[in-house]
Amino acid sequence: MNIISTSKKKNVLEVKNLGISLLNKNNDLIKIIHNISFNTYLNEVLAIIGESGSGKSVTSLSIMRLIEFYGGKIINGNIFLYTKKNKKIDLTKLKLSNLNKIRGSEISMVFQDPFSSLNPLFKIGEQITEVIQLHQHKSYSNSLNEAKKLLDLVQIPNINNIINYYPYQLSGGMLQRICIAIAISCYPTILIADEPTTALDTILQKELLKLIKDIKKERNMGVIFITHNLGLINLIADQVIIMYKGKIVENSSVFNILQNPKHKYTQYLLKNYPKFILNKNKKFFYTIKYSSLYNKYVSDKTIIKKKIPLLKIKNIITRFNIKNNFFNKISHQIYAVERVSFHLYKGETLSIIGESGCGKSTIIKSIFNLVDSQIKLFLLNNKTINLYNPKDLLYIKKNIQCIFQNSYTSLNPKKNIGYSIMEPLLVHNVLLTHNQLIKRVKYLLKCVGLKSNFINRYPKECSGGQRQRICIARALAIQPQIIIADESFSSLDIIIQSKIFNLILELQNNFNISFIIISHDITMIKRISHRIAIMYLGEIIEIGPSKSIFENPQHDYTKRLIFSIFNMHVKNNEYSNILEYSNNFKKKNIFPIGTILPKKNFIKVGIDHYVIQRSNNI
Repeated sequence: MNIISTSKKKNVLEVKNLGISLLNKNNDLIKIIHNISFNTYLNEVLAIIGESGSGKSVTSLSIMRLIEFYGGKIINGNIFLYTKKNKKIDLTKLKLSNLNKIRGSEISMVFQDPFSSLNPLFKIGEQITEVIQLHQHKSYSNSLNEAKKLLDLVQIPNINNIINYYPYQLSGGMLQRICIAIAISCYPTILIADEPTTALDTILQKELLKLIKDIKKERNMGVIFITHNLGLINLIADQVIIMYKGKIVENSSVFNILQNPKHKYTQYLLKNYPKFILNKNKKFFYTIKYSSLYNKYVSDKTIIKKKIPLLKIKNIITRFNIKNNFFNKISHQIYAVERVSFHLYKGETLSIIGESGCGKSTIIKSIFNLVDSQIKLFLLNNKTINLYNPKDLLYIKKNIQCIFQNSYTSLNPKKNIGYSIMEPLLVHNVLLTHNQLIKRVKYLLKCVGLKSNFINRYPKECSGGQRQRICIARALAIQPQIIIADESFSSLDIIIQSKIFNLILELQNNFNISFIIISHDITMIKRISHRIAIMYLGEIIEIGPSKSIFENPQHDYTKRLIFSIFNMHVKNNEYSNILEYSNNFKKKNIFPIGTILPKKNFIKVGIDHYVIQRSNNI
């Protein structure tokens, strides 16, 4: 094992022989973390890498002493924290009252799921000021001013309005940045970031990593960065730990891990990470080399192109009101989705890509009438749909199913897996006997690669990858013609992600299902998509075949999005001129109420490849 020299480094966290157990159904303690040891140093980033279930998050929860709330117990070892006053404290020995003083002020954490990290009943501003008032004892007005500075630091736009928003009104990417603002509000000694980039697109990922590095230097703290994305560690980490089945199998510098891995598991992870190769002879040409894990590829043979597509949507307009004055009068609107049109053929996969807050998920909400919107034309199976007609809405839900971003909150924790998969059949009055329903559920579990004994399990007893498969099985239950996956794979590690994508392509080949994939992960999108639509500030700015979009991007934003993909094998700054390409974009889509935007036309630049006409707005 390669150990980094520590002679001139200041230790801020020392974990020694840490062992953790969790309670099973029979209340027996099962050891899941096996005597791990590592150090975190001041002004350094320690990255913890591993697949789903390797023990990364359990380790971070143990450092915060939150593992007890999840049925866990620290059975041996020590966790030493070196405070701002240079006191050495063993966190495993502290009482709860003393831990509450340390959490937030000395050690802080950004959790993986921002939706469950924030209180849905309180406004964003209240949740940030609460932490500042509790630990820094400032007045509310001073705390609010500090909160605004923090939101500006994490690049949240329209701050004066955002502080009065509730969490459900914001995108996952914006919520994640707000969680980071809360975490750094009290200048902690250690910041633990548990998968903080999974909800962010590649551009925001890069900006967030730079932000964490800048904050680390400015606020003089150590960082533990937990991720499954190997492509990120070259951009942020100083030291890397590789975890597998609750053990540390390798601990070394980021250079040694990437260039000279010793353990077989580390070598396996690196071998199976997709590699991006830039051909310098052609200005904008990327080739992606996938590993043998991805044994299935998208096929044009699945597409049945008729004169009339399976789904045709024209001119979606969705806007959100902003109340700015004393009388609570609507003065401005957020143009979340503006004149978006697209079509989908049977057996086709259309992927919609864009940065956080660009309106991708709002399109899906508009289709299901979950937000107030206007749609000029909505055709499904050549049938005109009226979203305000209950029968038409039921027809949509029967033929279009959705796999949501968060698999845990998508499943009822009080219902077993069998009932969750069976529920769509019950809602849509599919006339089957109880035995036939059970048989259908077992068949669906088999289709997604799970055993029939999962029928009696509950969501908390399944891993993230297993829950995602269960959500796919539920979406398949009533045999829909279209499945929409809204950021459903971003939180999965490369191994589980490859299995899910192989499964999707297999289902498409077997059942001729059409897919709409909402994502920010360009790495995987190319492999599973027939066509790709690029969104920016509520508009589709470019749409075309997957190969054409990657090999011949036309819009400046598309170029920036593609070349912001991280490549761990690229030397630092080797392609910095490309990564920073076209950085001057308009940063808002908020207009005074009643503003009519000029209509933009699409220009054909290739076979089925269109780009929006350029204007001064973008």
